[in-house]
Amino acid sequence: MSLARVSVLRGDEGPLEYVPFIDDYIATSEPVVDYLTEFSGIQPGDLDPNVSKHTLVPLKVAYKRLRVLVDMGCIFVGHGLRQDFRIINILVPPEQVKDTVDIFHIKNRQRKISLRFLVWYLLHQDIQSETHNSIEDARTALALYKKYLELKENGLFQEVLEDIYSEGRKTNWKPIPGQFPAPWPRAGTPSMGSMAMFQNLSRPGTPATPATPGTPATIAANAITAAAIAALGPPNPTNSMMVPLPPPPGLTLQSPLSTSAQQQMQVQQMYLQQQQQQWSAGQGYSFLPPGQSPIPQQPTTQQQQQIYQPHAVQQQQQHLHYPSQ
Repeated sequence: MSLARVSVLRGDEGPLEYVPFIDDYIATSEPVVDYLTEFSGIQPGDLDPNVSKHTLVPLKVAYKRLRVLVDMGCIFVGHGLRQDFRIINILVPPEQVKDTVDIFHIKNRQRKISLRFLVWYLLHQDIQSETHNSIEDARTALALYKKYLELKENGLFQEVLEDIYSEGRKTNWKPIPGQFPAPWPRAGTPSMGSMAMFQNLSRPGTPATPATPGTPATIAANAITAAAIAALGPPNPTNSMMVPLPPPPGLTLQSPLSTSAQQQMQVQQMYLQQQQQQWSAGQGYSFLPPGQSPIPQQPTTQQQQQIYQPHAVQQQQQHLHYPSQ
């Protein structure tokens, strides 16, 4: 298996909530035996630089962007993260992982509940009806985590979890399209509080700032098998921008409330394109439009001097003669 697609969504409350700001398809020159489109959502040709209609990036670029989020202390929320991390080949500290597979699981039960069934039961949505989509999986995984916080705050989580297993046995764990269970809290169920908001989340040893809510973002990684990851940003306001690098001068990812979703997406894409151009230039590649492979650039005279200078110095040292004492 190999990584095919990485999507990153903003999860902080506001006009950009759930809006993707990274949606990278991973370029590959190796032949793909089976795209497993039903589970991955990847179509033949999506990863081919010659014919793909998507923006393709090297695997190293996608990995580095995720690595930055890990190093920032982001808390990753997703469904089935162990498989995702293994495919991405990235190590995430356990304290930075919130897996909804484990959250919505009773320890003495063998059954692990699917994302599709949980979303059908708790969010009253039908997903993955035809194929998987990394952005859809990421959005629903984050929405599930928010629902978990709400239920826990109201003291309903254990009761709801037991009812999920009961409903699953009745339906053989298959969602019934268009028919949803009664929403929670149900009539006669006591409630302990109002809807839970995101609490401050920080790295171990770093106290949370009470007045500053954490900034969540959602990451979905679609490998040849379906995968979805969500990331929650640290509460430190200086680190709350969930992007690999700070935005260039004159460009910000914060848009006015009146800005349309399409305009917000354009701003996000402009920023990512600039970041990719900077990375490509630093790696000696020329940045080309989507659908074309990067072409190595010839090193400049200064770069050639930097490359060959150590050899020149070594040769000079070999010809040095010191007078005998």
